[in-house]
Amino acid sequence: MDDITAKRLVFAMLDADGDGVISKGEYAARADRVARASGRTEDDPLVVTARTAGARAWAAMDADGDGGVTFEEYAAWVGAEAFDTVCEPVLGALFDLVDADGDAALNLPEFTKLRTALGNPVGNIESALCRPGR
Repeated sequence: MDDITAKRLVFAMLDADGDGVISKGEYAARADRVARASGRTEDDPLVVTARTAGARAWAAMDADGDGGVTFEEYAAWVGAEAFDTVCEPVLGALFDLVDADGDAALNLPEFTKLRTALGNPVGNIESALCRPGR
């Protein structure tokens, strides 16, 4: 998969209503969906951490502060540096929400719960778990 195709797939997942713009509400809803799927309450420290990380990520993504991120804005922003400094903490916090036993590893039901809550197709879970060439 080429870089632009990968960016479009992630953008489409983040743009939950498909209107071509990721809204702050759509982005923030990710943490809420994962929290609900994992049965955690709003005041759970892991939920608070996930929301805080998400708010930081949103502030970085919505650089012009207009409340929406188009694909062009997203494609210009996303990359290795954005992943390392912004996205990785968000994904780590969401991971922690579904890691029920706190062992820093997701079993298949936990991984499925996370992917489903984030809007990833359940049908390709096996390919997400396998490394290329295996």
